[in-house]
Amino acid sequence: MHTALTAVRAHWPLALTVALFALVATAFSVTTPLFEGPDEPAHFAYVLHLAQGRGLPLLFGPDAAGIETFQPPLYYLIAAPLVSWANPSDLDALLARNPHATNDALALTNRNLFVHTTREAFPYGGMALAVHLVRLLGVLFGAGVLVMTYALARELFPREWALAYGAAAFVAFVPQFGFTSGLVTNDIAATFITTLGLWYTPRLVRRMPAVTWRQFAALGVLLGLAPLTKESGLALWPCTALALAVPALRRRDLRLLLRAGLISGAAALLVSGWWFVVRRLTLGFWFGNPASAGAGELMTLDGFLQQWNEIEISFWGLFGWTNVPLPQPVYDGLRLLVLAGLAGLVVAAVARRRSRAEWIALGALAGWGAVVFIAYVRWLSATFQAHGRLLFPALPALAIIVCAGLAAWWPRRAGALLFAVNAALCGLSLWSALVVVPAAYPSPHWVPESVWAQAPGRAPANLSGQVELLGHELGVSRANGGPLLNVTAYWRATVPLDIDYTVTVQVFDENGQRIGHLDTYPDNGLALTRDWRPGDVLADRYPVEIDTGGRTVNATVVIGMYDLKTGKGLPVVYADGRRTARATLGQITIAP
Repeated sequence: MHTALTAVRAHWPLALTVALFALVATAFSVTTPLFEGPDEPAHFAYVLHLAQGRGLPLLFGPDAAGIETFQPPLYYLIAAPLVSWANPSDLDALLARNPHATNDALALTNRNLFVHTTREAFPYGGMALAVHLVRLLGVLFGAGVLVMTYALARELFPREWALAYGAAAFVAFVPQFGFTSGLVTNDIAATFITTLGLWYTPRLVRRMPAVTWRQFAALGVLLGLAPLTKESGLALWPCTALALAVPALRRRDLRLLLRAGLISGAAALLVSGWWFVVRRLTLGFWFGNPASAGAGELMTLDGFLQQWNEIEISFWGLFGWTNVPLPQPVYDGLRLLVLAGLAGLVVAAVARRRSRAEWIALGALAGWGAVVFIAYVRWLSATFQAHGRLLFPALPALAIIVCAGLAAWWPRRAGALLFAVNAALCGLSLWSALVVVPAAYPSPHWVPESVWAQAPGRAPANLSGQVELLGHELGVSRANGGPLLNVTAYWRATVPLDIDYTVTVQVFDENGQRIGHLDTYPDNGLALTRDWRPGDVLADRYPVEIDTGGRTVNATVVIGMYDLKTGKGLPVVYADGRRTARATLGQITIAP
């Protein structure tokens, strides 16, 4: 206990960084509704398949655990005990699809691919608790990446404490890294294992030729665990082989080279080779997935440039199912930050501020990043899925390189400079987790009578004796370069509902031509009508994009509810006895 406290006191900046990262990543995991992360349902299905004692899903066909069946099993094996107690029958209720989902980064509503109910509310229970426990495992792996980034920087630059702390913090507060750490996915576990291997390799290189066979075997185990977590870990193999070969060849010690290669290679194959044999026997190919196994040539430069924008923004921060972006100035600022770091390295080179060994270390980190990037481009050529998080194994190297360059601008105050940069990144990550993500999945807005009674639109209507439209508000703003009609409707259920009704808002011009419409579950599927309690009032907002044809129109707005499965609507009955298919909210002038 005393030793642990001493270590924390000695490395309090790292401990503080890890604590803040855990706060950010946990915030992401809490504010992101369940399964609203890329491929999260399939990753969790893999975990659950193993937890139920059913063996490798790969052996049971491509549908045994969703689209991630081809993934190596190590992460899922580690996560399986966390959910072994859960009742799998609860899962279907959490995986109800949102039929109105848009999956568009420019969409103003329905960004959630699934509907979400009170089953996910805190305090968590059942399958919801199981998912959150696996998400917390990702937070632990993310914390491990920070520690190993610090250790790698200290190994390569032993005199530069500020650089090591700064690089760890840089990784911690990349918003996408915190977001991904709070999901059910093997990406962060893979980044941890590869960073562990990056740290251990130069430790052995420094000690050659006095490295024991046990140390080479330990390296081989790490090399085996990397692709057993995610196939991208294979990138470690050629990089490690080159790192070990250089000092052996420099000494012209062929026996040392053979011993290092045979021991570490045998250990790596023993740990992970069986998995690739199983893949070959069951899927018919050694590497990749069904989409990438037969990949041809790399994509052209033009094709890559067309994908670059999405690669870049999804590396820094693109949340949800890659449909919840940050403001564009944020991406511009992060790009400038990296360019400033690279320019700082040029300044350091001109001023000859670093030793030859340090430049070799920076070159090795850049080489690792290049290997990861080339492997990524190969995968991108086959799948056309520009997911920047797949470059995370190179993130620790990028962090060290960028921080080394930034420090070159003000060597005497490098610590203060890196602290300021990472404090800003920390604020960005917290804002992303606590503001940007929750705004994409807003909580249902239940209001008291004092609120809805003051609504400007007071034309009470009854929908088939089941739902009351108590009032409404209309307003106009702009979004995506065009006019936006903002409709707020105040709903109240009069009886328990057994159908999840869809709300339809339609807008017509003076000629009866429809110029805008929106069909959605209430609150984008976050407040299904079957969950409404009679008597409670929901203030539901509907942003409707309008096409005025370049002219000013006097628009008529109508609203109604219908059953999506049958198409049958709820008839509207006004207080004076009039009956219509939809309620007319009124007219509003909309400029182009």
